[in-house]
This record gives sequence, C-alpha cells and structure tokens, in this order.
Amino acid sequence: MITKVQQMASSRREAITTIRHLRSVAQALWHWMLSTFALIRGRLRK
Repeated sequence: MITKVQQMASSRREAITTIRHLRSVAQALWHWMLSTFALIRGRLRK
C-alpha cells in the first residue's frame, strides 16, 4: 500500500515536470513561429 502511494506520487511528479517541459517547448515554438511570420510579412511588404 505504501509503495503504491509512493509510486502514484512519483508518477504525478513526473507528469507535472513533463507538462511543464511541454508547456515551455510549446511557448518557444509559438514565439519562433510569431517571429518567423513577422519576418516573412516584413519581406513581403518590401
């Protein structure tokens, strides 16, 4: 029983860290997309 609780706690911690990592990666991708879009739009305007 105790080991099961520990496993659940550790898995929950892993899930939280994974979600945070994915969130940061998604934010980085979003910023990169926005900057690339702005760059392309600026070139098209010229």
